[in-house]
Formats: sequence, C-alpha cells, structure tokens
Amino acid sequence: MVTELLDKVERVVQASPGGSDQRPLRTFLASLTEHLSKNLLLGQRYCEHVPSELLLEHLARLLVRQCVDRGFVSEDIPDDELEMLLAHGLGGLFSLYRWWLLSDRMLTIAEVTQLACQLVEGGVSSFVKEGERALR
Repeated sequence: MVTELLDKVERVVQASPGGSDQRPLRTFLASLTEHLSKNLLLGQRYCEHVPSELLLEHLARLLVRQCVDRGFVSEDIPDDELEMLLAHGLGGLFSLYRWWLLSDRMLTIAEVTQLACQLVEGGVSSFVKEGERALR
C-alpha cells in the first residue's frame, strides 16, 4: 500500500506545474483518503485486531525510507531531526485516521483528511484562535 501511494504522489508531483495543491503532503493525503474510502472495513479490522504500535512501526519505517529516497523531504535536514519530525507527523496522522476508523464517523473521510493536512502543515496552533477552538 505505501509504495502504491507514494508512486501516485511521485507521478502527480512530477506532472504538476508547481501548484500549491500538488505538494507531496497534500497529494499523499488525497491518495490515502482515496485508498481508505475504498477499504474502510479492512482499515477498521486492522485497527481493531493489530496492535497500533506494530502497524505504525511497519508503515512508518517503509514510508520514511521511501520519502527520503524519492526526495520528498529536504536533504538539508539532519537524520536525527528528520526522524523526529517524521515520527511526530506520522504518529499524529496514524492516530487521527485510526481514531476515525474506530469512531462513529461523524466526519467524512474528506473532512478528516483536511484536518490532517491542517494539523501537519500548521500544527495544533492552526486550530487555536485567541484561546478558543477554531472548529466547532
């Protein structure tokens, strides 16, 4: 699954004239959304029966290696910082999608993806506005 998603990201980014909607992160999340929407039951079963740390470890290792190999992350970032940044980002994304798959799904997958993109790009501060939660 990871290789297929990143292949799609690479094709879209290479064909893109550089528009902001075609950044690797947004393209990856759009591809992940498409994949999850086709495989909701499978994703839910994985979340219910496979320990989350095993899933995250397996997926993250492959994803990090391929992101670096494909040039989706800056080569200027030291390895230890890159590992820390990707662990934070992937851990949050994995937890968010896992939460959604196991929840009552009041939000659509598209809404969850938009939130995921906002969180990864802007951090938690992108949701906080003058001490209040920006989303209601």
